[in-house]
Amino acid sequence: MGDTIEQYLNIKAGVFEKIVAFEPFERSFRAMSTRTARLVQEWGLEENQIELVQAGVGEKAYKTKLKIYKPADGQALSGERAHGDIPVITLDNYFAEQKISFLKADIEGYEWNMLHGAEQVIRRDRPKLAICIYHTPFDMYRLALKIRLYCPDYKFAVRQHYCDILETVLYAYV
Repeated sequence: MGDTIEQYLNIKAGVFEKIVAFEPFERSFRAMSTRTARLVQEWGLEENQIELVQAGVGEKAYKTKLKIYKPADGQALSGERAHGDIPVITLDNYFAEQKISFLKADIEGYEWNMLHGAEQVIRRDRPKLAICIYHTPFDMYRLALKIRLYCPDYKFAVRQHYCDILETVLYAYV
C-alpha cells in the first residue's frame, strides 16, 4: 500500500533515480496510488520517478484470479478478489531494457516464482536484494541457493524485523 515506498524515500532522503512497485490487488493498488501521489507532492518528485504497475510478478507471463486470505479464519478479504484476471509478469521481461539496482520482495510465498522470472536481471545487474524468507519453510535456504546459482558473487545476511519468524528477510549483495 505504499508504506515501503514511503520508508525508502525517508531513508534515501528523497534522492533516488526511480522506483517501480508492483501490486496485483485493486484495493491495495488504489491505496498505493493515493499514498504515492501524496509522496510525489510532498517530496517534489517528478511524476515518472515512481512507477506503479498493477500486476503480480512470477516465473512466466500469464493471467490468474487471486485472493488474499485472512490467516485467522482462511476467509477471503472483502474487496481483494480480482475483477477478472490479474496479469502476472516476469521481471526479466519488464526490465529487459532497464537496469535495476535494488529488488525488494515480500510477495506472500511467491518469492521463489519471482526469482525464476528475474534470473536475467539478477545475472545482468546484480542488484541488492531484500527477499522475505518466512512464507514457506523451504524459503529459508532455497532462495539463497537460487540467488547464488544466478550469481556466485553474492554475499548474504538474514535479519529478523519482528519478534517471531514473521518479517525475516534475506539480504543479498555483491
